[in-house]
Amino acid sequence: MTYIKKILHTGLAVALLGGGAAMLSARPATAAEPTLNLFIWSAYIPESLITEFELQCGCAVNETDYGSNSEMEAKLKAGGDSEFDVVVPSSYYVARLVSEGLIQPIDHSQVPNFPNLYPKFQNPTYDPGDKYSIPYQWGTTGIAYLKSNIKSPAPSWGLLFDPSVNTTYPFTLMSGSGQDTIGAACAYLGYGFDCKTQDQWVAAAKLIKQTMARKNFAGFVDGTPERDQ
Repeated sequence: MTYIKKILHTGLAVALLGGGAAMLSARPATAAEPTLNLFIWSAYIPESLITEFELQCGCAVNETDYGSNSEMEAKLKAGGDSEFDVVVPSSYYVARLVSEGLIQPIDHSQVPNFPNLYPKFQNPTYDPGDKYSIPYQWGTTGIAYLKSNIKSPAPSWGLLFDPSVNTTYPFTLMSGSGQDTIGAACAYLGYGFDCKTQDQWVAAAKLIKQTMARKNFAGFVDGTPERDQ
């Protein structure tokens, strides 16, 4: 079949999900059967959905998984852009893939459900007109803590970055997405979730470095789908 290099995108939470890369096959394809080659985050689409898609569309699905946007990008640059039909990166990676020529525009006439897309997800700033991407999922990033240990904290990223809030209990930061970690640091410093100047970025990076140096910092954890669920 012709490889279309088309792309879907996931929201902010997707950047946090991690996992090992592996080649999976929903079911073996026959010689006359078309195959859709899917490149997606690990454990991010139900097998039952793939099976239903195969039955309705009369094709096999070959799923290849990745654990980070950088891993996905490296694979595409190494020739994977000619191997996959649909790629599912985080939303903030779409413009980067477009600029590198790794993806092609979507033919919206082939996506009959596109008009049903929730208005807030139409015409995003990172992909005006949804030319190269169509939303798949979205989510938010938050903080989990034990109420028995942290008493009524203020609704602030200071729960992570202010040493006076937690001087004793071990805490972790999320790995797999520097976008979210440094975005939280930018927000804590009052710059919003996206620092705008070099000085702001440097300040956020220094804050993360200082946070990692605290005695009760327990390291980074990834947000695998299994753990999230």
